[in-house]
Amino acid sequence: RNRSPAGLWTTALLPPRRPAFIIMLKITAAFAGLFGLGQIVLTAGVIFCRRSKQISMGDGDDALTARRIRGHANFCETVPMALILMGAAELSEACSKRILCILGGLMLAGRSLHGVAFWNEEPWMFGRVRGMMLTAASMGGLSVLLLANAARR
Repeated sequence: RNRSPAGLWTTALLPPRRPAFIIMLKITAAFAGLFGLGQIVLTAGVIFCRRSKQISMGDGDDALTARRIRGHANFCETVPMALILMGAAELSEACSKRILCILGGLMLAGRSLHGVAFWNEEPWMFGRVRGMMLTAASMGGLSVLLLANAARR
C-alpha cells in the first residue's frame, strides 16, 4: 500500500473492494425490489381503505377492508418463501439465469393478479385463481429444481 499522504487520501475516498468470495444474487435482488414495491401498494390500499371508512383497527366488519387485509396478508405469506427459493436457486446454480427470471416473472405475475383480485369490492375469481396457480407453479418449479440440484451433488 501507498503510505504517502496522497495515497492515504485516495484509498480513503474509494469504496472498499469486495472480497472475492462474496456472491451477488442480482436476479433475486431485482425481484425483491419489485416485490417490495408491490407490498407498498398493497399496504397503502389497506391504509387508504381504513382511513376512508374511519377504521382504526382490524376490518371494522367492512367487506372491502377485510378483502384488502387478506390480499396483503396472502402476499406476506407467499413472497418471503418465494424469495428464499429464488435466492437458493441462484446461489446453488440450480438452473440457468433465464429459467430463474421466468420463474420469478411467473411469481410476480401471480402475485399481481392475486393482488388486483383482492383490491376490488367485487370478487374477481379469475385473478384470484390464476394468481395462485402462477404462484404455485413458480414455487413448485423452484422447489423441484432445488431438490434435483441437491440430489445431483
